[in-house]
Amino acid sequence: MISLKIKTGAVILLCVLLLGLLYSSVRQSGRVIDPFRQNQISPTKRQLPMLPMPGNATGRTDVLTMTSWSVPVVWEGTFNPVLLDSLYQGTSLTIAATVFAQGKYIRFLKRFLETMEQHFFTGFNVHVFVYTDQPNEVPQVKMASGRQLTVKTVPTVNRWQDISASRMFLIQALIDDELLDYADFIFCLDVDSEFHGHWGTESLGDLVGVLHPGYYKAHRSALPYERRPISKAYMAPEEGDFYYCGGAFGGNLQEVQRLSRNLHHQLLG
Repeated sequence: MISLKIKTGAVILLCVLLLGLLYSSVRQSGRVIDPFRQNQISPTKRQLPMLPMPGNATGRTDVLTMTSWSVPVVWEGTFNPVLLDSLYQGTSLTIAATVFAQGKYIRFLKRFLETMEQHFFTGFNVHVFVYTDQPNEVPQVKMASGRQLTVKTVPTVNRWQDISASRMFLIQALIDDELLDYADFIFCLDVDSEFHGHWGTESLGDLVGVLHPGYYKAHRSALPYERRPISKAYMAPEEGDFYYCGGAFGGNLQEVQRLSRNLHHQLLG
């Protein structure tokens, strides 16, 4: 899987809204309530064939493998990657991925793309969208058949708040304008990351988040949630289940569109 400077095999497949590092919302009956749901766009989903799902879990006893709301937590050693990928071979499965390489972060792009080509959904249709303010510095990386890269030029942004808000806006715009009738799933990844092993169909779900490698064993009281009541991201001491990386999330187009729209609203608010 991908690593954010530290290798981690933690990928949690969540079919509810995950708000990443700095954001929170109200949970009710194991679901996350979206205050902007009334504005949700409901485009027609691309239909993939219904596939049989044989037993493929090998089991781990040292980590949590199921959430309290019955959603699987996928770790290395809990699935058969060859078996899972084989179920989708021969289908039209198409994966989109976004990565932002602005300013000094352009230097990480070559290694990101090279390791992505080696490990990310190999054997499937993959379309990588690179957002950068330095399009002439995007490296040439040889890609296998069925895989392509599109460079999108964006203005230079310095404040992290503006960077985060613009990313969320661009992700939802990409889904609206180009992906709804084209791709099945999208993953949004940080450029200062590298792939160290297989990342494939075991990570497909309505919404996917990655447990932070520094906190996946920590007690709730030790998680660095926002504790200031004045903040929109405030988490009460008794709230919260996991702490997620901000540098890797994804899922089906509708759920990622909804997530990015909500985060954009929160950042602008």
